[in-house]
Amino acid sequence: MPRPAASIDHGGRGRASISAHAAVRVDPTDDGGIRVSELRSQVPLVLRRTGTTDRHGSHNDPQRMRRPTVTVHLVNAAAGPLAGDRLRLDIAVGTGVCLRLRTVAATVALPGFGGRGDHGEGNCRGDNQSDDRWHDHGDDTDRSSLFDVHADVGPGAALVYLPEPTVAVRGCRHRMRASIRLASTACLLWREEIVLGRFGEPAGSISTALRVDVSDQEHNQKQDRDQGHDRTWRPLLRQELTLGPTMPGLDGPAVLGTARVAGSLLIAGPGPAGLATGAAVTDTFALLPLAGPGVLISALASDAVTLRQALEAGRAMVARW
Repeated sequence: MPRPAASIDHGGRGRASISAHAAVRVDPTDDGGIRVSELRSQVPLVLRRTGTTDRHGSHNDPQRMRRPTVTVHLVNAAAGPLAGDRLRLDIAVGTGVCLRLRTVAATVALPGFGGRGDHGEGNCRGDNQSDDRWHDHGDDTDRSSLFDVHADVGPGAALVYLPEPTVAVRGCRHRMRASIRLASTACLLWREEIVLGRFGEPAGSISTALRVDVSDQEHNQKQDRDQGHDRTWRPLLRQELTLGPTMPGLDGPAVLGTARVAGSLLIAGPGPAGLATGAAVTDTFALLPLAGPGVLISALASDAVTLRQALEAGRAMVARW
């Protein structure tokens, strides 16, 4: 069946902006395996199933619980995002299974046609696709681009979200927003990496907002829907980061210093041995325990390779992950 085309808004002048909505859902099968219940793409967001480890689980499964696992890659089928684009990805992981979601390459946030970054008027317009689960930052009719991710992870399930870095090109204004809900026995591995500008160029403007909530009690998801039950949620993490040329003191020692790359790795969920680890600060990363249980690892670096190494070193300190 043909997929609906992404909506295009010319905004009256200049380049057309794009609004696209993609979705992926995985669920358990009756025989203990895993199936992809939904895999919906809309250019430029193209999802491709690239691997399945059924029944016996995956060695890469968080907590080494060997859940049935599906791997999906996100492909950017067009340049961008560019000014005014509104891109949304919905993720759902059913009871007791694992979804590994990756990207095939880095995302390059561009200013778009006629873009002059923070020093000019916008000429592209997008629509508002946010919902009540996350407050907005500014007006969605401005010339910034937006990548909006919403994820729900069921009881005993796992989501491993490991995209390649996002590069903030000079003149861009890009927002990354994620809202995640976890069942009380679910687990999450979530990575964000930001590169400030391409080689030898100043950075564009980029902001991230990450909201993670955990269910206070375990319910059967289908029963919740059928009977209209509402879960109660408690916050695990609220994190926002804004970087760009207009940010005061960006290159100072209190913010980035000489670093050009920033990133974080969130680990959440009740592991077999728990996530019992204390706060730690090293020369390359900082590790902050969360009341979830969970751990947030943050790092700065001069390049993307060094950043990835720092985040993985922090991950190695967390037992059973």
